Amino acid sequence: MSKFFCNVAIVDDDPLFAEFLRLELVSKVSAECQIDAYCEIDKFFDELKAKPNAYNLIVVDRFLGEYDSVSHQFPRSCRYDGYQGKIVLVSSCNLPNTNDKATKDFNLILKKGPNMNWQEVLDIAAV
Repeated sequence: MSKFFCNVAIVDDDPLFAEFLRLELVSKVSAECQIDAYCEIDKFFDELKAKPNAYNLIVVDRFLGEYDSVSHQFPRSCRYDGYQGKIVLVSSCNLPNTNDKATKDFNLILKKGPNMNWQEVLDIAAV
């Protein structure tokens, strides 16, 4: 288990996968880490606007219903609201070809699935 002090937001429109991600991350980090899961992009942005520094790390799915985290410039929207932490994109798209723009905007891109490399996430969040 990694020693990891931070607050994490997971944004995924699939409640089951959001909970899966949350539980996976909980199993990899110490108890000092608060992990919240959001299934609605609007609710997440409302929370972020109210408390832009509440999270050190945001893990977001590429497609949230009609919302595309890459083409809708999710990182830019977060930064506009005052967020200064790291942002990780998880995507089931073939990487990196479909996410060329995302490589410039996100701190890390991971292939979405049950074998995600959480150590990469912990490493970028610790920097």
